[in-house]
Amino acid sequence: MAAMLARTLFLLAVFFSSFSVEAQDPGHEVIVGNASYFDFGPPFSFYNVYVLRPDGQNTSIDLLSLTPPANQCNAQTTFEHSQVVAHKTLASLLEHDPCTITDKQILKESKRKRGLQFSGAVLSMRLSCSGKERIIPMQFLEEDLFSDRPNPPKGVSWAMSLMERLANEFKSHPSNSTEQTDVTHALAEGAYDNLYARPPHVLSRLYAESQVPVRSSEVTLVSSTVQPGVHVLPGYPPIAQAAHVEGDIELRGVIGEDGRLTSSSRTSGPELFEVSSKAALQKWIFKAEDAKKTVDVTLHFALNCSTVQRAPDLPR
Repeated sequence: MAAMLARTLFLLAVFFSSFSVEAQDPGHEVIVGNASYFDFGPPFSFYNVYVLRPDGQNTSIDLLSLTPPANQCNAQTTFEHSQVVAHKTLASLLEHDPCTITDKQILKESKRKRGLQFSGAVLSMRLSCSGKERIIPMQFLEEDLFSDRPNPPKGVSWAMSLMERLANEFKSHPSNSTEQTDVTHALAEGAYDNLYARPPHVLSRLYAESQVPVRSSEVTLVSSTVQPGVHVLPGYPPIAQAAHVEGDIELRGVIGEDGRLTSSSRTSGPELFEVSSKAALQKWIFKAEDAKKTVDVTLHFALNCSTVQRAPDLPR
């Protein structure tokens, strides 16, 4: 009887262990990078880095979010750092031991048939497997994210589920917004730059861009052959900003008896600046003794685009 009971307990243990999905101890830290790109926006690209660290029976989760601007001019890469504590172990949060994902499986899943990809994501996980650092990449295709009947392979399905669980932790627990911590310094120093195999995705560069204030476009008076008592500068035409047009425009006008220009015309420079420049010159006031003089004015329109080379979107 005792032998039969022992055998039954052994079989039950084997039976229930076959359903266990909890991961083995993954070490002191797991880094999960999720770089997403979409054909709707702006913005079009998003970079999230989750830093998972065990804390007893809990897991601290740092989320570093970087969003490059769609417009290369007068827009800034944004950076946010949030932190929550998940009330579960790191192994149970993962729900599967990523070290068991083989290189053969990753290669097979990366060779899935795909058409044009306008949206998707690249996930990359860095952790220690048997004492050695390992990076596990996975790609979410457009159909994985938006299909009514998605059928992702096993590894991708698990990774997508993990992303959902991590996002839910930030939804269900109050998060602390922080600025300077060890993970922020690690990001700035390039500690997470090797998450992605393709060199253009440089997270430390995106972070550096987020820390540099972006200058606004501006218009300045370069010269005027007759000095006005009052002068008004034109605004930067939105259509010229959108077209990334900048440079000098030269105008000529005749000063009337009332000190204002009786007429003005563009003599050189982009036509897109003409309307706003003429409207501004109509508000200029010259001295009475300058009446009937011809005045030549040069205005400079500068976009002040960032000189930092921005990280490109993820490849389609």
